[in-house]
Amino acid sequence: MEKKNTSKKKLLEVLVITLFLTYGIHYFGYFIRTRYYSLLNPLMETNPGLHSILRYLGHLVFVGVFAIYCFIVKGEKKYFELFIPKRGSNKVSKLFIGMIVGLVMNVICVVGALMHGDITISGTKNLNIGLLVFAFFAVLIQASAEELESRAFLFGKLEDGGFKLIPAIVISSIYFSFLHAANPSFGIIPFISIALAGLVYALIYVYTDSIWAACGLHQLWNFSQDFIFGLPNSGNPSGMSILSSTVNRDGFFYNSDFGVEGSIWCIIVHIVVAAILLILIKKKNK
Repeated sequence: MEKKNTSKKKLLEVLVITLFLTYGIHYFGYFIRTRYYSLLNPLMETNPGLHSILRYLGHLVFVGVFAIYCFIVKGEKKYFELFIPKRGSNKVSKLFIGMIVGLVMNVICVVGALMHGDITISGTKNLNIGLLVFAFFAVLIQASAEELESRAFLFGKLEDGGFKLIPAIVISSIYFSFLHAANPSFGIIPFISIALAGLVYALIYVYTDSIWAACGLHQLWNFSQDFIFGLPNSGNPSGMSILSSTVNRDGFFYNSDFGVEGSIWCIIVHIVVAAILLILIKKKNK
């Protein structure tokens, strides 16, 4: 009994220290990024597309601060090195597997809202192809920065600290959703939806044994709803998109303020994908 209590105490210590450390590093990066964002304000009216892209690119700050920490603190660089392609399972090709899954998931959510009449897609826009390509890579940086923090670092440290797989995934997913709490129109349903998104990212990371798969899924989910469909990304409005979308109403499939991520339908889609990944992981382990 005493040994069991000590073990729980140890896990609690690991949890508290890891959460404070992760968010402390994040907050330092956030402090720098807000200064960077203030420099972008003039672009909001004159070039909203470029403004949106540069906001995504601002996540390089988080990559930088986590990289500095990982390489100056002994024994921590292994979390950053998860992004180094290797001959084994951690190949950059896994990025494209994640991209396909992320695109399909977002299309399913958007098509549901479209068929239900919550949104209307009226046609294409005149786009700057160069900016669109720039956006593609900027969103990859943003997604990778969040995967570095929530999956590679937080999830990794929890597992190394003695947490079992599922508790470590759940905690990192809730933390990931918490990072979006300051987004416009954040609430209960968006909180659940984004936490489930974090769950899916963690599960595809575990299944493929590659952080690149999680980055790809995360990137194409964000890129497709923002720069393809012109819909809000976690509450943040789109500044530039291939298609022109009009919001008609709130519904089961769509939330007019938060986008598809604020809908029950999105929650269901993430639950189904998470269940499929859990089954695949179970079969793989056998």
